[in-house]
This record gives sequence, C-alpha cells and structure tokens, in this order.
Amino acid sequence: MLLTRLTLTLALLITLPLAHAQERISYTYKTLSGASESLDAVITKSLMEGKRPAVVILHHSGGWDAGTNKQYVELLSQNGFIAMEPILFRRPTKTTYGESLAKAMGAINYLSTRSDVDMSNVSVIGTSYGANLSVFMATQWAQKKFLPEQIKIRKVAALYPVCWFYPKLIKRDTNSWFFKERLQDFPADMMDNWANIPMKLFAAGQDDYSGKDATVCPAFKEALPSEAQKALTSVVVYPDATHGWDQGRTFSFHEPAACKSTGCTNTNASNPNVTAQAKNELLVFLQKD
Repeated sequence: MLLTRLTLTLALLITLPLAHAQERISYTYKTLSGASESLDAVITKSLMEGKRPAVVILHHSGGWDAGTNKQYVELLSQNGFIAMEPILFRRPTKTTYGESLAKAMGAINYLSTRSDVDMSNVSVIGTSYGANLSVFMATQWAQKKFLPEQIKIRKVAALYPVCWFYPKLIKRDTNSWFFKERLQDFPADMMDNWANIPMKLFAAGQDDYSGKDATVCPAFKEALPSEAQKALTSVVVYPDATHGWDQGRTFSFHEPAACKSTGCTNTNASNPNVTAQAKNELLVFLQKD
C-alpha cells in the first residue's frame, strides 16, 4: 500500500507541472483572402527558464480531439521546447488545405509576439494532413504569402505525409479530383520554389494512401526542382509501418484519396516500436544544429 501511494505521488509530481504549464489561447491569422480570423490553440511551455525554441504541431484529419498530438507535446516540452497546437478543427470535417495552411502560418506569426519564444528556432511538425501542411509551409509561396520577411521557419518534419501527390503538383499533373477538390486554393507554381528549410519526411512503407508504394517519398525528394532544397531534405522509410502508426489503435476505413486517389481501404495499424523510433529520430532532427 505504501509503495502504491508513493508511486501515485511521484506520478502526480511528474504530471502536474506539465498540466500547469499549459494555456489555451486564441490568435488572429490572415485568411487566403487577407481577412482577419481567430483560432484557438493550446500552448505547452517548457519548464526551463528564458527564451525557448518552439514547435508548431499540426494534427491529422481526425482532428485535434483525436489526441495524437499529446505524445509529441510531452516529448517536446520535456526536452526544452514550447509546443503550440493550433486547433485547425476538432473532429473530421470538410475543409481545404488552403484554409488550414493560413491557420498554420498564423501560428508562426503568433509565436513572434511571445517574449518566451526564441524566434530563431521555430519549427513545424505534422501528422498526415498536418504533415502535408508542413511540407507546403516550406515553399517560398507560403512564406511570402503569410510571413513577414524577418520570420523564418527553422525546420519542417512530416510524419506519414501523403507523398504521392507532391511530384504531380511539381509536374502539373493535376487532373485527379483530389487536386480540384482539396488543393484548389494553391497556385500551379507553388512547388516550383522552396524556402531552403531543412525538411525530414517520416514515411510508411505500407501506407495505403500511396498504394503501399514505399518509393513515393524518396521520389518526391528527387523530384524537387530546387537543388538547394533537395540537399536539405531527408527521408526515412519504416518498411513495415502503415499510415497512422502512432495513433494507439488499429482501424480501417474507406478513403477516396487512398491508393493514389483511386480510392481504397486504408488501414492504420498501431506500431509502438516505430512510434518510439520515429520520436527519437524526430527529436534528434529538431535538436541538431
């Protein structure tokens, strides 16, 4: 009994500081049309003193309520980062990448108003839908559209991005419904020019969105029209992982955008080993000078 109480006390001591370090905020961002809108977000502060590096965490299409972000908030805040989670939407909803990109870029602008953030070290990570947004944020178009010249994103990490459609954007091969329905807000030349930001893609070899084609993310890197961006881009492929390996449960659903937009059943299989490995590699990537 004494041991149980001691364990509980230690658990409270470990978890309570993190809870107290969180704050719910609302920030103003510019939409694609230039209008001002507001969005809720959650900030989790590092317990370390002084200006800290920060990471914007972009959730997947299951929405912020799915809770996948929590593990990354914990990982980052315990390692000295301030974590910001824009609540792009709480649950699955119909939206466009353009609308969400404006919200994500607005989060970077918001961080520049905080006295506890080191703006020379602000990075972005995302999972699935959020991973695609993080890749878009590395383009010159997104930087010029949404950020003042003095604000730079330091690094971009994309966890199980949907890499099959990036080379198609670069090649203007955009006849699929996917481009007309979900990417209609972006100019055709969006992926022609890049901001030369170190970018790492964490890919799943058994990802149904890519038709289990493990070459799609490496192929995207090779298709990058910027040699400078190509040199700054790295790819790790986990051969046995599926989409959503870090979501803590295994489930399947029909997805029109899966199998390279031909539509098929997508399976997200929980993989604790890959989750742990990817977290370690993510942290090394973000902390490396």
